[in-house]
Amino acid sequence: MMSEADQKFMKDQFDEIMRLENVEAELEDRVYLLESCLEEIEQVALVSEGVEFYAMLARKALDDDGYVPPDLRDE
Repeated sequence: MMSEADQKFMKDQFDEIMRLENVEAELEDRVYLLESCLEEIEQVALVSEGVEFYAMLARKALDDDGYVPPDLRDE
C-alpha cells in the first residue's frame, strides 16, 4: 500500500501530465490556425498585383522548420 505522501506525489504527477496535454492541444490548435492564416495570406497575395513579396513571406513561414520558441532562443 502506498503512503499518503506517495499518493499525493502520484496525483500531482498525473495532474501535471494532464495540464501539459491540455497545453499541447491548445498549441496544436494555435499552430493550425496560424498555418491557415498564412495560407490564406499567400493565396490572396498570389492573385493581387504587386504583393508577391507577402506571398513569399507567408510561404517561407509555412516552410520554416527551424522555429524556436522565444523562451528557448539564445539572445
